[in-house]
Amino acid sequence: MKLFLSLLLVMLSFSSFAREVCVRNEKGIFCGTEVVVQEKDKYEQKKKIEPKKECITYQGQEFCGIECKKNASGADCKQSKSETCLANDKGVVCGFNCIDKQSVAACASKKQFKCESYFDDAKCGVNCSVKFGELTCDEDDENFKQIKAS
Repeated sequence: MKLFLSLLLVMLSFSSFAREVCVRNEKGIFCGTEVVVQEKDKYEQKKKIEPKKECITYQGQEFCGIECKKNASGADCKQSKSETCLANDKGVVCGFNCIDKQSVAACASKKQFKCESYFDDAKCGVNCSVKFGELTCDEDDENFKQIKAS
């Protein structure tokens, strides 16, 4: 019996199971012959994700946000990463679903609003279209931004 137990002990010590390592973290338990645990510092992840806020001044007016743009005709800043900015000879405008036509550029204040233009007019909102020569929306975006040619 002693011989059997000794033989069993020797076999277990040489088996791959005896060399496995298990690591437990918030994502589960991981076992293997080699376990590499790589955890990123949460502060570093947050730091990389959040864009740097800045402020710029144009003709005495301060514009603050992220990725600010300024040219000879105007200035504006994004308020979130998903916004876009248009910069042209008429000025700068930032927001969502922006349009840039010959005589007008506009950006919506929220993602759900879309912008449309008709001649030198622009509107942003829900279901905007031209009806009877007038640009109308089922729901207007009261805070949309636009720049027009002078």
